[in-house]
Amino acid sequence: MVRGVGYGHPGQVGLYKLKWNDTVLQNIEYIYRDPENSKQFIRTYKPTADPSPGNGEVLKAVPEEYRRISGYDWFLYEE
Repeated sequence: MVRGVGYGHPGQVGLYKLKWNDTVLQNIEYIYRDPENSKQFIRTYKPTADPSPGNGEVLKAVPEEYRRISGYDWFLYEE
């Protein structure tokens, strides 16, 4: 598994999880901050520029497996 933080503005970047399938990386999931509610997150199964509860699953917390990755604080940053 490969986990990381996307590139972009703090608070607007997403987390991602990919997995190796032979020599190809496959998308597993993406987690974004909910732009309308800073206390929840949205999980999608493909990258999106417009995360919303309508195009993903609402999470009350980020899964533990992401909390140790480098850049996690950038993902949580609020201006």
